[in-house]
Amino acid sequence: MWQVMWLEDRISGPDDLLVNVIMSLWIQRKGGLALIWNDPFDITICSYSVGHIDCIITHDHRVWRFTGFYGNPIPHLIQQSWDLLHRLAQMREFQHLPWLVGGDFNEILYEEEKIGGSMRSLSQMSAFREALNSCNLRDIHCLGDQFTWCNRRQQQDIIFERLDRFVCSSEWQLIYPSADVHNLDFYGSDHRLIMISNNPHLDGRFSKGPRRFTFEHKWMLEEDFPLLLEHWNNGGLPGDLPAKLSTFSGILNSWADTRFSHMARKISNLHKELSYLQHSRLAKDNYSRIASLEKEIEKLVVQEEIHWKQRARSNWL
Repeated sequence: MWQVMWLEDRISGPDDLLVNVIMSLWIQRKGGLALIWNDPFDITICSYSVGHIDCIITHDHRVWRFTGFYGNPIPHLIQQSWDLLHRLAQMREFQHLPWLVGGDFNEILYEEEKIGGSMRSLSQMSAFREALNSCNLRDIHCLGDQFTWCNRRQQQDIIFERLDRFVCSSEWQLIYPSADVHNLDFYGSDHRLIMISNNPHLDGRFSKGPRRFTFEHKWMLEEDFPLLLEHWNNGGLPGDLPAKLSTFSGILNSWADTRFSHMARKISNLHKELSYLQHSRLAKDNYSRIASLEKEIEKLVVQEEIHWKQRARSNWL
């Protein structure tokens, strides 16, 4: 299992945040990039500048390329960053290697990746998309809140943007098809810590604190879900709005943990029972139970499909 992490400004999270870090890359307050890794990796630094660190990684008999990237924050100079990315892509000695690029690109791909403030220039976003396309790099869909930067202003002036991301070549995705990007918390920075991992068991709860709340569309298929909403609608939750949201999300998470744990096992057990009853001599006597099982299996299968669709990587360029 490996993890690659990016945090702009500084790392100031709890100590246990760094226990399993294999590589981390961040922009320091005084400027400059730093790349840190643990012994299991064999790292060869190929090139570096104020806007990138390029290296070759050998791990578990696989060789691939990683580039930590920092886009120029000055809009009229950011084309220089895209030119740099293009030059890196054109380096013949590395073109055969699977490629992962991550960092603060200081640009968004689409209007939906920004809330608040003035509208982003269409030409700026288009230039970013064209840069990734010309380098054969694809955006990797993220889990968690997609907005990785916040200006931390008052509510009427607050701005959220997805400036930090991982992108990869199709060859890289083929060797790590289960890799996921997790947008974690703002650890003492106006940027979120972002992490990509090939560990299929990670669920985004990287620290020991409360896990991030994510609304699941599959919940709405449960008959008792509307009853849970009464906790919110009846106005009985204590505290101000943030406190109410925290309490209500805890209620939903606890309910979901009980209701949706071991989904695959539940579906398998229901299939076994259904098969037994359908092939039993007493099938006619168990018609109502058979119909009930078929209905329950259909609902669970639909919920499973919704679950994975919500997590699907649908943001490929």
